[in-house]
Amino acid sequence: VDSYWKPYLDQKNVKLSTRASYQSALGLHILPALGELRIREIVPLHIENLIQAKLASGLRSKTVSNILVLMQGIFSVAEDNDLISRSPVRNKHKPNVQKREKPIWTSKQVRMIIETVPFAYRALFAVAAFTGARLGEILGLQWKQIDLSKKMLRIEQSLWQGQIVPP
Repeated sequence: VDSYWKPYLDQKNVKLSTRASYQSALGLHILPALGELRIREIVPLHIENLIQAKLASGLRSKTVSNILVLMQGIFSVAEDNDLISRSPVRNKHKPNVQKREKPIWTSKQVRMIIETVPFAYRALFAVAAFTGARLGEILGLQWKQIDLSKKMLRIEQSLWQGQIVPP
């Protein structure tokens, strides 16, 4: 991971938030289960056991699927660098992910929310409701990205852990 995966992320200019997510999954799930093994020692059964243990622990199948995708990426880089001849991750390891429909608020509900929040926060809630922008993108907005005469705003940056980063 340190010798090949992290330099690969540097080369691909992977966003800080994505790196943090990867690091979290590595530290919480992958390395505790597989970290003592050499990469060549990891076989499909190790992957299957990890996936089944994570599902049995109550992790949602989407989270487990994300862990698996991360492992696929790591083993793919290992393959490309001739550290292993074949990845131990197989298609059969993919858990069934149940798609959940997200609730949609009616215009009346949105209006009620905006009218209920303290006045100082109404613009924030209105921008969130009417643009579909992510919270970090909204918090990263600056006046130079807002054109009131054209009734337009541009999402050019995002606020992530106190830093301005690309959206």
